[in-house]
Amino acid sequence: MIYGYARVSTMRQDVDIQEDAILEKYPNAHVYKEEKSGKGKCSDRPIWTDLEKKLKKGDTVIFTEVSRMSRDSKEGFIVYKALYEKGVNLVFLKESLL
Repeated sequence: MIYGYARVSTMRQDVDIQEDAILEKYPNAHVYKEEKSGKGKCSDRPIWTDLEKKLKKGDTVIFTEVSRMSRDSKEGFIVYKALYEKGVNLVFLKESLL
C-alpha cells in the first residue's frame, strides 16, 4: 500500500499543496493530512499515529520533505529506524537521496 503524509504547522499554511505534490508523483497514494505543529513529539499527532499503526512490511510512505515526518533529527532517526526495521519504505520528494 502507498500512503502519503502531509502536515502543516500553522493555519496559514496550505496542506493541500503537499497533498498535490504527493499525488502528482504517486497518484494512487492514500494521503493523510494533518494540521499540527511539529514542536511536539510524533506521538502527539493523532493522524500520524493512526497512519503509523496501519503500516506493515512492504508499505510505502511519501512525504514532501523530512521535516514533515519529525520535529528534529533525533526524533527523525528514531522514527526512520523503527519504520525501516518494520519493512516500511520511506520516500521524501525534496530529499530524494535519503
